[in-house]
Amino acid sequence: MSYGSEVQQPPIGSLLVVDWAPNDAEGDKVLYLFDGGELSPDTAALIKLASDEQPAPE
Repeated sequence: MSYGSEVQQPPIGSLLVVDWAPNDAEGDKVLYLFDGGELSPDTAALIKLASDEQPAPE
């Protein structure tokens, strides 16, 4: 399936969680988490975390 500028988007599944995040500096936010299904091993291998997002070594 193709949208807009030919970027492939996965289908969006069921809504799993809604979260309200109050923030005085930026304004309150409502966050939505949807079920995106499972990633293939090849797709999962493409995910690269920023250095500050990587877990600390145990």
